[in-house]
Amino acid sequence: MDNHKPNLLIVDDEPLNRDILQHYLEEEAYEITEAGDGDEALEILNSSPDKFDAVLLDRMMPNINGIEVLKIMKQDPLLSNIPVILQTARSTKDDIKIGIDAGAYFYLTKPFEEEVLISIVRSAIEEHLNFLQYKKILEQKSASLFMMEHARFKFRTLDEARTLSMYLAKTCPVPEKTILGLSELFINAIEHGNLSISYDDKTKLNTENRWIEEVEKRLTLAENKNKYVVVVFDRTDGEISIKITDQGKGFNWKEYMEFSPDRIFDNHGRGIATSNIMSLDKLIYNEVGNEVTAMILLNVETTELKEYG
Repeated sequence: MDNHKPNLLIVDDEPLNRDILQHYLEEEAYEITEAGDGDEALEILNSSPDKFDAVLLDRMMPNINGIEVLKIMKQDPLLSNIPVILQTARSTKDDIKIGIDAGAYFYLTKPFEEEVLISIVRSAIEEHLNFLQYKKILEQKSASLFMMEHARFKFRTLDEARTLSMYLAKTCPVPEKTILGLSELFINAIEHGNLSISYDDKTKLNTENRWIEEVEKRLTLAENKNKYVVVVFDRTDGEISIKITDQGKGFNWKEYMEFSPDRIFDNHGRGIATSNIMSLDKLIYNEVGNEVTAMILLNVETTELKEYG
């Protein structure tokens, strides 16, 4: 993955709009391909389904519009996991809900600012690159993990969180699906729980591309050096439960369990909804929000990997 140059497909029927997007993104070292309408976009995607890390898609186009392109992508197993950023001038809650229901979890509203565009595209591409990395590692399955019935772990860093999420995902029936949710919950426990990085803090840090830097800085602070996230794993005949407890004050988790039109234009904030709706069978939070139990059912031999982007 280190030598992978991110590939972005820009779909817009206005050449000037495509030129502006290209100009804004020229410093990001992406490989950019352009499509002038939905038909051309689908032709490009179908010819190279493994090439693109994100699609920047205009909603209003002649013939086949952006929503229709999105729906076709989400029905195709070769394209469904490519994150789609829907750019639109229609930003009412009803319009946004149509996009969410079709599978657009990244949004740009026209006219947009350059830094907002860069931040959203960066977040979408990073999400897809993480997915590809997880998928590659999870192909190396270990049969012995299916014999584990109970275990307790603790971690404090992002690298430890990612390592443990991959390890525990391998104990589950469909690890490629489970890891997306576990990694989001583990990282959330570090950043928002133990390190007190607020939602607004992360929005600003992502815009400035300083999120990892800030996490590493806060991990070195004296008040955080002994803060851990504790994970308890239990397997029964019918399910796996993974209880995650951080040392934070908690948060209002109820408003993050679904994709919200109020946050859809932000450069983050989709992790818990992704975990709840697409990745894990059930999430159970305690009242204050500093403990969550992820449930994975074992009574189905195979489960399809749901699209997340």
